[in-house]
Formats: sequence, structure tokens, C-alpha cells
Amino acid sequence: MYIFRPICFNVVKGPLKKILSCRMATRSVIIDDNLSEVKIEKLNDRSLLYTGGRDAFEFLQMYSTNDLQCLLKDKQSVYTTFLNTRGRVIHDVFIYNKSLKEKSFLIESDQHSSRALYIHLAIHRKLKDVILVPRDDKYSVWVIFDPNILQKPPSQMFNHGVYETSDLSFLEEVDFGDEVMVCYDPRIISIGIRIVAPTGLDIYNLVRQHGFKAIKANPGEFKLFRYKLGICEGLNEVLYGKNYPSELNCDLLNGMSNKKNYYFGREAVNVMDTNVEQRVVPIKIMSDKAISFPINTPLMDLERRKKKPIGYLRGLQGVHGIALMQVTKRNCEREVRIGNILAQCTKPFWWSEINQYDISAKQNICKA
Repeated sequence: MYIFRPICFNVVKGPLKKILSCRMATRSVIIDDNLSEVKIEKLNDRSLLYTGGRDAFEFLQMYSTNDLQCLLKDKQSVYTTFLNTRGRVIHDVFIYNKSLKEKSFLIESDQHSSRALYIHLAIHRKLKDVILVPRDDKYSVWVIFDPNILQKPPSQMFNHGVYETSDLSFLEEVDFGDEVMVCYDPRIISIGIRIVAPTGLDIYNLVRQHGFKAIKANPGEFKLFRYKLGICEGLNEVLYGKNYPSELNCDLLNGMSNKKNYYFGREAVNVMDTNVEQRVVPIKIMSDKAISFPINTPLMDLERRKKKPIGYLRGLQGVHGIALMQVTKRNCEREVRIGNILAQCTKPFWWSEINQYDISAKQNICKA
């Protein structure tokens, strides 16, 4: 039996409720009475950077593709990117509101690019009163997600702009403590919950101690879940300075704001947004065995009519992965070759109905 129930978590300090807010959090979602077991995983490849000081907010707002004003109101986290002068993405990050009073923030990024992110921000802060302090030793990142959502038909996952997900409101009953930040993933609610907690706190044990069912995910399970959704994340998948935000689906993942008058690199983005020819999509290897391919392996036209690659692999976990593929507004799916192996590219269910992109082949594509 399915019921409609609003998800609306208020920003309340103390043990009664913790911060559970995001762009979609005030909308209604369909919830299964028979709550399936969710999985909890600690993301050891994520890094955190404290950003504070009198000019911290204005500084981040100037260089972020998203509008951070919501962090000063009722939102706990924002997904955004930082660009270079050519409008290409160099870092994809989450920004958490650590202290509304002090206007201090935590920036979550890929651990492999955390040093580059620190240098990028340090160079641009100039004479501004901005404090940057790495916090990997103090905080860790956890995720709570339900892989069973992928078993539902796409028609049930997206309905009139509302993303359906498992009922994770039971987390309201968990006393995480005052130092823990808990929020729905600000990209799409179907991804689940993202948690920033002190390093010594085991979120899995804490949830289990409160009597709730949970499974400790094996390392890499969340990445596999992301790949099935068609969502890229981190240096190895985004690739430093290679793509515009829309090509990485940032415009469809609440990572960009069209209302901001200015952010660093916007002029180049404005030109590109009128003609998005490639996007990241899910890809599945049509094989019973897990096959390894390096990042940026070319994807070729199945019928060999195109000599140039029609896409490039961006990540692979088992037989599921993500790829940067040419797209058009036609209703079709596309089979491709990776070496001599057949693969299937599909359209993610969460792509908006306004942007009916699908997989197709075009003549020109820039190598990622």
C-alpha cells in the first residue's frame, strides 16, 4: 500500500529533530508502508574544507554556479561547481551551512582534488577576510540510501515534478548530536541522505542503536548506485576543466542558478547552454562478467558508421557505469561498442520532462 506523506524537516537544534532540509524536502512523496531496509556507507574518498571569515559568504557566492542565498535561510546544503575562466568545471562540491550566525561553511569535495580546491580558493580570495582550513581530521561523510528504488518503474519515480523515494523520515527519531549535519542530497531526493559527522562517530551503529533497520554497505556500493542513476561525482568522473556544467547535468541536478547575475566563468556558460550536445548518462556493459576499461575509453557507433567516438567512458563499477555521450531531443536509446564489447546507454529517469534529451550520434564531439 502506498500513501502520500509530506517530507518537511524543520531546522531545530537538539535531540528532538536534526536538520533535514533540501530543495525538494517540502514536497510530497509516495512512501511504501513496508519500509525496505536502507544502506549506510562511509565515503572515505571525500574531503572537507572549513570556510569562514567576514567575507566568506560573498566570496563563495561569487565563484559558485549556484545561488547560496538559500543557505542563509532554510537550507542546510547546496550542490554547486567552481569553474575556470573558460566556463569549464574544475570542482564539483557540496556546501554545508555550518553556522548561520557566524556564516561559516563546510565544503565537501573529492579527496583527490581537495588540495587543488584549496589552492584555487586561496588564490582568488586575495585580500578578502576568508579563512580556509582543511577538516579531514575532524569530519567524515556518510550516505544513507535505498538501492531498491531502482527496481521501481520510471513512471513511479518521477511524477509531476515530485521525486519518489523510500521513507527516510525515521531519521527524525535518531539523536545525532549537535555536531552532525544531516540533509537530503541536494541534487535529487532519490539519492538519499547525506551526513557530515565528527570522525569518531559511527553513523551505522548510531542508527542501529535506535532500533532501526539498516545494512552496512560494502565500499563502493553507493558509487554503483550513483552509476545506475547516471550521476557523476569527483575528479575522476568530472575531469578537471574538461566540460561545461550542463554537460555534467549540473543544470538538471540543482547545481546551477539562472537567476544569478554573475559568477566566475558565467559568460562562457551562457554561450554553451544554448547548445548542449553531450551529457553524462548511465551505461551498462552487456556481459555476464565484470570487465575493466580505463577512464576516457572511446565509445563507438555500433554499426561502425561513425569513425569518430560518439562518447567516452567516465566510470565503471562491475557492468554499470557512466559515460559522456552525444545527446539530442529524440526518443530513443542507443547501443554502443566499447572495444569489442556491446554496451547500452539509457536516459536517466530524473531528467526533466522539459529537457527530453536522449542518446543519439552526431558528427562532432570534443574528447573529454
